[in-house]
Amino acid sequence: MSDGTTGKLRFWHPSQDAYHCAFRILMLLRHSGKEISEDMIRLLDLWLLYPQLLHRLSKPARLKEDFDSLKVEKPQHSFLKLPSTYVLFRDVRVYQTIALRELEARSILRYEHRQGAMVKLVDGSVPTGLMERVDAGCQNNHRLLKFLVEDLASLGALGSDGLYHRARLPRRIV
Repeated sequence: MSDGTTGKLRFWHPSQDAYHCAFRILMLLRHSGKEISEDMIRLLDLWLLYPQLLHRLSKPARLKEDFDSLKVEKPQHSFLKLPSTYVLFRDVRVYQTIALRELEARSILRYEHRQGAMVKLVDGSVPTGLMERVDAGCQNNHRLLKFLVEDLASLGALGSDGLYHRARLPRRIV
């Protein structure tokens, strides 16, 4: 920094952008093609935003090899100091709530309340230009999205073997 360069300083980060969060949520729902619980959306969005945090996640043996094949950089190689999973999850939750409510208000996604809130993309509700960008994002992040939505999500969010427990996160963060 003393040489006049900015080094690794960031002035903007997608973690603090509700529009970027909405885009990530659309990618998760589009890749899934089905409804996803709000709890699961929040977790998967965190790991889509910070895939390096997946190194900290306790994974069953059947998923370790799939994760290793993604070749996700370890946090110490990507960040000067990456805060704890809890701190990042707590901070991004504000933007997730804004994004989810905005997408619902625009009738792009719908909540179905059964056993917990389920989130579903409304067919034909996303403007064509935006959907093209979502599809491009899905294509560019296909391997990570597949791991998150198909493999990791199969563990479920709740319970003693669920992702909240494996990530050492409380389900409700104040």
